Parts: sequence; structure tokens; C-alpha cells
Amino acid sequence: MIGIVYSARAGIGKTTAILAAAETALPPSHTGNPSTLLLELEPEITQVAFVELILRVLGERPRGKTKSQLQQRAIEALQGNDIRLIMFDEADHFGRKTFDILRYICGQSKCPALLVGLKPILKIVQPYEELDSRSFLTYEFKPVDKDEVLRVFLPGLIFPLWSFDPEDERHRAMGSKIIDKAYPSLRLIRGVVQNASSIAKLSGAQHVTEEHVDEAIKHIRFSGLHTEPTVLPKVAQGAHEALSEERNEAKQNGK
Repeated sequence: MIGIVYSARAGIGKTTAILAAAETALPPSHTGNPSTLLLELEPEITQVAFVELILRVLGERPRGKTKSQLQQRAIEALQGNDIRLIMFDEADHFGRKTFDILRYICGQSKCPALLVGLKPILKIVQPYEELDSRSFLTYEFKPVDKDEVLRVFLPGLIFPLWSFDPEDERHRAMGSKIIDKAYPSLRLIRGVVQNASSIAKLSGAQHVTEEHVDEAIKHIRFSGLHTEPTVLPKVAQGAHEALSEERNEAKQNGK
């Protein structure tokens, strides 16, 4: 069985929600490890690299010189690790040949797969679904409504100096402003809050305010909007420089 969950746009919480649901619903593996395997596909991944990806995520060394040997190794690894579900994020990067390999591996290992991605994945799956509709389940993932963002998502974000009470009129006004600019992308909404938190922290504020949110919105590049200024205001510039320093330090420590 292969399930397909798709959406019209990215960043609305598909993978996070589905993975949480799968880990809750599926029984644990007898190995003590998670019974759900999550992999992220890269664009134009080759057939051999695709099978090797499965093996690497399972902690197995790719052994075999041919594609058939690698496929057999992946089947044995899925069974040996008691994997109950294999999920693929960015599944719209599947090609016909890699999808054929997936169907073979899932069929032989008896391990169902769940493909999560954007709408183009349907073009890959459709010819197979027409031949064997019982082996496929397709579902469109739609964004959470705005009220749930206000009452659940924003209060649940954890960043320094950030707190959100959906019953507070000022907080609701601030949340509505964020939603107006970033909805339906939860990823962008989170980015605005994270950026506002950094600005508030560097400015010595006691908590994130609507002013910090306004500043953060100016420096988040939204899909289809190109309003990023060439010169950052003083506070935001400090946040930008601080984040750059953190990245440089991380790179140096990693060497």
C-alpha cells in the first residue's frame, strides 16, 4: 500500500503533522527503535542513490555492486528493523524509475509507504493508480484555519521573550498581523516569530511586541513578495550580524 499526501504549497505543516500521527498510531518496533522511517528526497536522485539512502537512514552499510543486490539488501533491512511505515518528504522529487523501485521494495518487504509532497507528485502516481487503484490512497492536506493558528499554533511556539495569549486583544491583533502576511505557511509564521524574538532580545525588550513583529515582517522574504530592503534598520541589522556570527562560529567549531 502506498499513500500520497499532497498540498498546493509548501510549509503548511504536512510532514510534522503526519509524522506525529504515525508515531502515535503505529505500535513500537520490537527493536526498540522508531517503527516509522522518514527520508527526504533530493531533486533528480538516481536509482542507486535512492536505495542507498534507505540503507543509510536505517544505519546499514550499502553492500552490493548491482542495483538488484542493493534492493534486496534494503528489503532485508526494512524487515530486520521491523519498520512499519516508510515516509518520504519532498516526494514530488520522485521520478518514474525511482518510484518503480519504491513499489518493488514495498511490495517485497510488505512495508507500506507514505509520500508527502506538493501536487506534482500526482503526475508520477496517476498512471499506476489507474491500473491498480486499490494499492493507492490519495489525500489533499489543507492548511489549518486561521482561528486554530491563533488559538493553538502561536501560543505553542517557544522562543525567548515570546508569549501569546489568544484571549488578549493586543496579542490577537499582533497574531492577526502575522497571519495576514504569512498564512497559510506555518513555516513562515514561525519564521516571523523567531525573527521578532531575536530583534526583541537584541533591543533589550522584556517581551516581543507588535513593533518587533513589524520589523521582523520587513525582513522575511515571503513567496511572491520581494520586499527585503538593501539596508537593515539598526536593530534588525544587529540581529542579522549576530546570527551571521553564530553561523561562522558554528562552521569554525565544526572544522
